[in-house]
Amino acid sequence: MRKYIMLACMLAVDFAFAQFEDSKLLLRGNISGNNYENISSSSTSERSSTRSFISFAPAVGLAVKPDLVIGIEPNVGFGKNKNSNSSSTTKSKNVSAGLDIFLRKYKGLKDNLFLTLKGSGGFNWHEDKQEGEVDYYHRSVSISFVPGLAYKVSDKLMLEASVGSASFSIGKTSYTSYTITNKSLGASFSNLGFGFVMIF
Repeated sequence: MRKYIMLACMLAVDFAFAQFEDSKLLLRGNISGNNYENISSSSTSERSSTRSFISFAPAVGLAVKPDLVIGIEPNVGFGKNKNSNSSSTTKSKNVSAGLDIFLRKYKGLKDNLFLTLKGSGGFNWHEDKQEGEVDYYHRSVSISFVPGLAYKVSDKLMLEASVGSASFSIGKTSYTSYTITNKSLGASFSNLGFGFVMIF
C-alpha cells in the first residue's frame, strides 16, 4: 500500500511540474524597451542626453520535453538618440534586426507559476543614422541568458516576463573609412520584457 501511495505522489509532482506535452507548438510574442535620460549642468554650460529603444521579437518553438522548448526568434528594433548642449543639438535614429536560436527551460514554482531561463545564440545587424546620414553599421554574433517568470493562464495561453540578461558578443562596426572589431561581455538588470505564448 505504501508503495502505491509513494508512486501516486511521484506522479502528482511530475504532472504538477509538466508544462507542455511533447511536440507542442508554441507561438510567442515579446515587446521590450528602455528609456534613458541624463542632464548635467555647470556654471558655463548644460548638457542633456536622451535615448529610447523598443524591440519586437516573435518566436516559434517546439516542446521537445514537458519543461524544455527549442525554437527560432527573429527580432527587429527601433531607437532614437538626442544629445544637446548650450550651442548645438544632434539627433540620430537606429534600426536593428536579427535571428536567434533559443532553448527555454521551465521550472515549476507554485500552481501555474514558473521560473524560466532562456539561452540563445544568433546574428544581429544594426544601422545608425545621424541627421539622415548613415553613421555606421554593426554586425555581430552573440550568446545570451535571460531569466524570467511565466504564468499559465490556460492550456492555450501563457504570460511571460523577463528581467535582466547576461551576454557575450563579437562583432564588427563599419564606419565610412574604417572598420573596428568589438568584443563585449556584460550583464544588465534594467531591461524589462513582457510577452505571451500561444500553445497549439
